[in-house]
Amino acid sequence: MAKVLGTCMAAAALTLTVAGPAFAARGFLYIDGQAIREPSGCYQLGDFVPSTVGNQTDQVVVVWTGSGCTGNVEYVINPGGSYTGGRSVFV
Repeated sequence: MAKVLGTCMAAAALTLTVAGPAFAARGFLYIDGQAIREPSGCYQLGDFVPSTVGNQTDQVVVVWTGSGCTGNVEYVINPGGSYTGGRSVFV
């Protein structure tokens, strides 16, 4: 049973890894003024000072309360919007 579960988990991880770049957002994500072109995945925010995130992409950006895109969803930034706070963001 453990072997089958491990194989399934490895296959799922490979599928997510291969599919990741295909879903990159078009445009720029700004974290504290620094531009990230065609962002995809999870980005860490500042630990001590709240970060400002600007979403100039064609996708929503999800702000998380924990690092590594864990915890609770704190805010959803629609395209063209911005937000200050959170510990990490996912595009």
